[in-house]
Amino acid sequence: MKKIIESLILCLMLTGNVFADTMKPLKNYMDENTKYYNDPVTLSYIFKRCASVYLFATAITKDKEPKSSESFLKAHYKSSDFAAQVLKEGMKWSDQEVTKSITTDLKNMTNLYINDGNIFFAKTGKYMMDNYIGEDISLCKGLVEAIN
Repeated sequence: MKKIIESLILCLMLTGNVFADTMKPLKNYMDENTKYYNDPVTLSYIFKRCASVYLFATAITKDKEPKSSESFLKAHYKSSDFAAQVLKEGMKWSDQEVTKSITTDLKNMTNLYINDGNIFFAKTGKYMMDNYIGEDISLCKGLVEAIN
C-alpha cells in the first residue's frame, strides 16, 4: 500500500511539472529547424507562435499597460499577416485554406500560452518573466523587426 501511495504522489508531482511547459521554447524549435526560412510550413509555424504569444501579451497588459498592449497587438497582426503570406506564397494555398490554418493554429497556440502563463503566474506572480513565454516574446521582437 505504501508503494502505491508513493507512486501516486510521484505521478502527481511529475504531472504538475509537465503542465508548466506545454510548448518548447521557440528558440529551441528554431535551433532544431535551422533551415526554417526555406520551409514555408516551419516558417509559418514560427510566425504563428509569435502572433499567439503577442496576443497573449496583449490580453494580460491591456488594463495596466495600454501602450504596451497596443504594441503587442500591432506585432500580433504583423506576425499573423506574415504567416498568412508565407502559406499563400510558399504553399500556394487559397485564402480560405490560409484563413482556416491561421485561425485554428492561433486559437490552439494562444490557449497553450494562456494555460502556461496562468500556471507561471500562480507559481511566481509573473506571466512572462523567467520562463519560455518571455523568451519567445524577445525572440519574436527580433523576427518581427526583421520582416519590416
